[in-house]
Amino acid sequence: MNSGIYKIYNNLTKDLYVGSSHNIEKRWNTHLRDLRHNKHHCIPLQRAWNKYGELNFLFDIIELCNKENLIERENHYLRTYESIYNTAKDALAPMTGRKHSIKSKEQMSNRHRGNKYNLGKIRTEEQNKIRSEKRKQFKWSDEVKLKMSETSKRLNRYEDLKESIELSKRKIIDSNNIIHESLTAAAKYHSISIPTVCDILKGRHSKTRKKVSFKYV
Repeated sequence: MNSGIYKIYNNLTKDLYVGSSHNIEKRWNTHLRDLRHNKHHCIPLQRAWNKYGELNFLFDIIELCNKENLIERENHYLRTYESIYNTAKDALAPMTGRKHSIKSKEQMSNRHRGNKYNLGKIRTEEQNKIRSEKRKQFKWSDEVKLKMSETSKRLNRYEDLKESIELSKRKIIDSNNIIHESLTAAAKYHSISIPTVCDILKGRHSKTRKKVSFKYV
């Protein structure tokens, strides 16, 4: 059995983080990767990790249990332990008892201000009908259809596909001098999409938003 409840324990302050997983070992590796890259979802834990250092944190299994009982047992320990890093006190309802600060509300408002795409806007039934009719009337021109057909044929040529498959299996090194076994492995390690890595390798972009670039070994 590899499912159960675990804790990440600060050996200096005695504070801890409580979590549950179907695969504890895999989950711990995810925690470790995110903490080392300063992008963990639990801000209090990340701040403590940065302040006290990795060597002062211990990972320990509290209890092994069936997958069906994970949430129940996690909530039990969230209520039992004091001085925990978890901002959510209920595994099923993370926002229970929490409120956004005035500053957070202002930031969310500013992000949505001037949204030209009207995201979140509720349209009337009449507006939806008009949009539907317009979509039905739209037709691609013969010229556009021809270009789309040629592009599709070019992208699906056997030699191109063969080359793409071979390239996807080549080792890749990033700007941090970390070597990855494949394109997929590089994308997974940096938590970005595979097309993003492809675009950088092909020269369409120079680097990711986190200033990381890639090249074939």
